[in-house]
Amino acid sequence: MPIASRRNGVLAGLGELSLNFSAGVADLSDIGGLADWSAGLTWNPTERLGLQASWFVNEEPPSLLQLGAPGNQTFNVPVYDFARGETVLVTIIDGGNPALAREKQRDLKLALNWKWPLIDNSNLVVEYFRNRSDNVTASFPVLTGPIEAAFPGRVVRDADGRLVSIDRRAITLAQTSGSRLRWGMNLSGTLGKPDPAAAARGRGPGGGPGMRMPGPMGGGGDGRGRWNLSAYHTVRFADRVLVARGGPVLDLLGGDALSGGGAVRHALQVEGGGFYRGFGLRINANWTGPTTLKATGAPGTSDLRFGEVTRVDLRAFVNFDQQQRVISAVPFLKGARLAFEVDNLFESRQKVTDAAGLVPLGYQRDYLDARGRVVGIDFRKVF
Repeated sequence: MPIASRRNGVLAGLGELSLNFSAGVADLSDIGGLADWSAGLTWNPTERLGLQASWFVNEEPPSLLQLGAPGNQTFNVPVYDFARGETVLVTIIDGGNPALAREKQRDLKLALNWKWPLIDNSNLVVEYFRNRSDNVTASFPVLTGPIEAAFPGRVVRDADGRLVSIDRRAITLAQTSGSRLRWGMNLSGTLGKPDPAAAARGRGPGGGPGMRMPGPMGGGGDGRGRWNLSAYHTVRFADRVLVARGGPVLDLLGGDALSGGGAVRHALQVEGGGFYRGFGLRINANWTGPTTLKATGAPGTSDLRFGEVTRVDLRAFVNFDQQQRVISAVPFLKGARLAFEVDNLFESRQKVTDAAGLVPLGYQRDYLDARGRVVGIDFRKVF
C-alpha cells in the first residue's frame, strides 16, 4: 500500500513510503490448522538511504521425522556427564515423538541500507532481529543439570548414579527468546573491458546455459568479469530458553547450553570472489568466538571452554565455453564446467578443554566432525 512517493509527487517530502500486509492459513493432517501473518513498513527518505521495519507471526509444525521416525537404540556412545564430570559409554535412544506441539514464532526486524556515495556498487547494511517463540521443537539438548531436572524421564542412571542411557527424541521447549545485531558491507565491480562478441551472444560471464553465477557474480551480459566482497559481523545481545513452564531459564550467552558450548556472542563472515574470461574463484570464511559451558558445581566437575573456530572454504572453476582454443581441440568440452573445491582449507576444529586445560574424552579430536580438508573435483557438462 503506497503512502508517499517522490517520483509520483504524492507527499514528496517524505520520500518513498509504503506499508505491506500478508496472511495465510494451512491445514496439516498431523497437526491441524496453522496461521501466519506479517506486516511491514518500507521508507526511503533519500535515494541512498532505505529503512525497513517488519513484524512476523508464524506457526510452524514439527517435521514428519520428528513426529514419527522409527525408534532406534545406539549402544556405547561416549557422552560427557556434567553431573559427575566424566565421560561414559551410554545407550542413546532416537526416534519420533508424536506428542510434539506446533510452534508459534513472533519476530521483529529493523533494517537500514545505505548506498555509499563515494564508491559505486557498495552499500552498508545494518539489521536488528528480536525473536520470541513458544512451544519450540528442538533436538534433545546437552545433558546439563537443568536439562536433566526438566526431563527426568529421559535419563537413566544406575544405583551408583552413573549415566546408563539417554532418550534423545525431540522435545518441546516452552519458550525461546533472543536479540542480535548484524551489520556489514557489500562491494562489487567489473573486471576488464566489454566484449562485443560476448554481448552479441547474449551471455554474461557465467558462460552458457546453467552456468551463470548467482548474485553479483552473474555479470551484465557484456563480456566483462565481475568481483564482489562482503563482510558481516553479528553480535548477540540475548539468547534465553525457558525449558518448561515454571522450569529453569537457560542463558545461552551466560554459560548454559542446548547444544555444543552454548550461543556465540560474536561471529564474523567474509565472502568474496571474482570471475573473468571463464575462470572463477570463490572464498568463504567464517569465524565464531569462544564460549564457556558452566559446570554444575558438584565436586569433580569443571567448566568447559569451547574455543574459537575459523573455517575457510575455497572453490575454483573454469567454464570451457569461454576457452575457444580448448573447445577447438576437444569439442566434447563444449558446455562443460570443471570445479575444484576445498572445504575447511586450514583444517580448523573446535578445541574443548576443562579447567585444567585437558580435553575430555567425549570431545577428543576424532569425535568432532570438521569435514577437514575435503577436496573434490566436479565436472559437469550440459547436453
